[in-house]
Amino acid sequence: MTQTQVLASKCVFSVFLLYLTSTRVSAQVMTSACGSESTIVIKFPENDLNVTLPLSDEYVQNVLTNGEPTRVDVNFDPGDKITAKYPFSDYFLTSYNTVQKAFQVRMIKGIDRDGATGTTEDDVNILQYQLVCFPDAAAVSFYSAQYRVLKIQILDVNDNTPQFVYAPYSYTVNELTPVGLTVFRGISATDLDEGPNKQIFYSFSSGPSPLNLNGTQYFILPSELEGIVGVLSPLDFESMYAAAQGDASQVYYNIIVTARDSASPQSAQRTSQTTLKITITDGDDQGPEFIYPSCIRSSRPTSKSCIRPKYLTSVTSGNASISRRGY
Repeated sequence: MTQTQVLASKCVFSVFLLYLTSTRVSAQVMTSACGSESTIVIKFPENDLNVTLPLSDEYVQNVLTNGEPTRVDVNFDPGDKITAKYPFSDYFLTSYNTVQKAFQVRMIKGIDRDGATGTTEDDVNILQYQLVCFPDAAAVSFYSAQYRVLKIQILDVNDNTPQFVYAPYSYTVNELTPVGLTVFRGISATDLDEGPNKQIFYSFSSGPSPLNLNGTQYFILPSELEGIVGVLSPLDFESMYAAAQGDASQVYYNIIVTARDSASPQSAQRTSQTTLKITITDGDDQGPEFIYPSCIRSSRPTSKSCIRPKYLTSVTSGNASISRRGY
């Protein structure tokens, strides 16, 4: 091999080494600036839809933390119907924080996570975008971009109060209904929130009524997680009827039903109330009574005594008949 050929070979080898070195450096730059994760997940709390949000830490998230990329574009998947309703540039801003040395996403307008119905189908839990990252100027020139999946999770905030369904409630119970029997299953409430913020607990308290009777002494919720009502104590129509002076329309218990979510802390919990009216009807638990023509009955509906009773007796002795009247 001639000296010229040797020099040529060394030159080619040097160029090859330079190419490998530059390629590795370029790859390292791309990896460091655009990160190595294929999917990036950041989280923001929900807020009222389209409200302008303050510049605070809870609405700013780091996305890339290994240097400043030359250019970053964010696109959305046209096939994603939910994300299509929230164009990235309308709700978010991107910038590079030179202090934290991080590429950041800031939420600028509120997004309501909760759908209009109690199902999860119309909830906005995840918004998915495509992040297109150019680590350096050369990558921009040759459009040598790196693609990442950017998922933005909208976190639930307990901003909804439980709502009763088909309230207020009213039901009729016979006085002979045995203790322990379930008499009503219709109490139900829904909450548009998620997780513990959606879980509802029910409770009873006494409500106002003409007779001022405490219905919680006679009816109970066996489980605070279900709107099922059972009989707690024996019922007595006659005593309530007597207290109502014979007005059957007043023979009922009025119970206040409270629905409470299980948000944490307890101070963040939300409640709502409605009423359950339980009318007590008469059962065949009284024997028949003889009514004497000479008896003036009491004005009390359930009284079994007479006022000023009168009796008549006759005694016969031989041919003499003696009659007496008594009062």
